[in-house]
Amino acid sequence: MKSRGKRLFQALTVRGYSGKMKGRIVIDREMCKGCEYCMITCPLGIIMIEENFNKKGFMPAFCVDPEKCTGCSMCARMCPEIAIEVYRENNGE
Repeated sequence: MKSRGKRLFQALTVRGYSGKMKGRIVIDREMCKGCEYCMITCPLGIIMIEENFNKKGFMPAFCVDPEKCTGCSMCARMCPEIAIEVYRENNGE
C-alpha cells in the first residue's frame, strides 16, 4: 500500500503540484478512530498514530512534521470518518 501512495504522489509531481504547493492538515482527534488509512496513504510518511487515547478510546492520528505537508489531500480522501481537513497555499506562480 505504501508504494501505491508513492505512485500517486509521483503523479501529482508530474502535474506540477509538488514543490509549489504548501499544505497543512488538521486531524480532529476526537473523530479519528485510528484506522491508519491516512498513515498508509501519506506519500511523505508524516502521519503517525498517537500513543494516547481520545475520548472514544481510540488512538488517533497526528502529523509528525507539518512543515513537509504538501496538501495533496490523499489522507483526507482515505479517511472514512471525514476527520481530516486540508488547507493549501500556492507558493508558486
